[in-house]
Amino acid sequence: FKVLKEDSSLKPGVPAALDYSKLVNRPMEVLPPECFSEGWKELSLHEITGQRGIFLFKYVTRLPDIDKKICLVLPSGISGWGRIMIFVNRKHIGTIPIEEGGVGVDITHSVIKGEENEFIFLLENMPSAPIWSDPCIRLYDIVLDDGWKISQGLRGEREGWFKPEFNDSDWKTIGLGEALEGFRIIWLRKKFQYKPRGDMVSPLMLRLNFMCTKCKIYLNGELIGRYMKTGPQRDFYLPEPFLREENLLSIVVENYDDSFETPSVQVLPYYFAKKTELKISF
Repeated sequence: FKVLKEDSSLKPGVPAALDYSKLVNRPMEVLPPECFSEGWKELSLHEITGQRGIFLFKYVTRLPDIDKKICLVLPSGISGWGRIMIFVNRKHIGTIPIEEGGVGVDITHSVIKGEENEFIFLLENMPSAPIWSDPCIRLYDIVLDDGWKISQGLRGEREGWFKPEFNDSDWKTIGLGEALEGFRIIWLRKKFQYKPRGDMVSPLMLRLNFMCTKCKIYLNGELIGRYMKTGPQRDFYLPEPFLREENLLSIVVENYDDSFETPSVQVLPYYFAKKTELKISF
């Protein structure tokens, strides 16, 4: 951890020589290069608990060279820290106001796969802030990230935009993150293949993360669940009677707030079990 402590050259929490509005909005124009390269030392968490000021936390880790979406997940329960500035490999990738709950940021295009990457977090701390806990990196399959058909508007339910037979050939095709930017009512459609092994039992779930304010989920035209950002449910059972070899997932999203979180849609197994035959005789 690197800590800027209060002394004669510092305001409470902010170096006196820095333009604070620039620090928040364009930190790379304000922070000197040596701020990232010099003066690092290890501190225990109790040494910074209750202190006020600007703190920089640094992590270095090697990421695997695999074709996955890479998401940086900040810890939950750190609302007392105010905002967090994120730097990946010496580049500022975002400034995030922290609220209760984990926040995810897509860093796929900011990291170098197969090599060591540097992550630096600049935080504004208050004396009452809870203890900082380590962030984590999650790797997601990208099978349901790209290739979404998208439209917007209120006519979807009346015109059956969730039905497999609906013709969406004139809909725009984009990635999930881009699809959820800036719109209020968004319809998403995507097909996926389901080819279970005959000797295995593996019920499937649909997992939604950070899918805006709320949404309704359809599988092959059947309503299977409702998602809300406040939770608690984010996993939805995909009933076997509704599944086919080729399936249509339709999601209508209502988005009423700006979010820095990284949305994701995953199809995952609850478990794997091998089929067996049991004979009982009397």
